[in-house]
Amino acid sequence: MRATFSTTSVPTRDRLAYWREAVCDVFIHLDVDLRDAPHEDFSGTIVQHTTGALDFSEVIATGHRAIRSPRQVSRGGEDCFIVMVQRSGCSRIEQDGRSATLWPG
Repeated sequence: MRATFSTTSVPTRDRLAYWREAVCDVFIHLDVDLRDAPHEDFSGTIVQHTTGALDFSEVIATGHRAIRSPRQVSRGGEDCFIVMVQRSGCSRIEQDGRSATLWPG
């Protein structure tokens, strides 16, 4: 099965709210913000593939921050593993005081 979530057809003023919903639907409950970037510059697409017990998603988006805050942890106690493969750009990942920057490859 394949599902696509994209801000392409969403009005600019509604894109961040739409993106938050898509991220929470596909992954886990996260707080999403654009930091200091203007909302009109944001775009994103998630293509989710489900094959049996495995889900994998391709995310293409302009810069944003996704945080699993204590509030979000309390909303859903699900355990999950997320494996990231950076194909372009970079991502900074932080957990329990540790951080890593992911680059392509």
